[in-house]
Amino acid sequence: MIRVNNDSAPYASVHGAAYRAVYDLADLGNSRYMVAPGQSGNWFSSHYDDMADAWRNQGFISLKSPGEDAGLLVLRPKPVR
Repeated sequence: MIRVNNDSAPYASVHGAAYRAVYDLADLGNSRYMVAPGQSGNWFSSHYDDMADAWRNQGFISLKSPGEDAGLLVLRPKPVR
């Protein structure tokens, strides 16, 4: 967010990154992310600010690779006739 009505610093940025991520390309299951303030943009949702404390404290959530029991989705195009 930029506050253009501030005469002393009209283009000063007042917010940090809302999404932070560290991706481990050698092991994607070791990747981490954080979204501020939470998973939902809906003020009335219980998930609206559920990550605010962790984000403020520079915490992360691990991205876990799905286990073998997670299932497999295979998409096959329909043959053109």
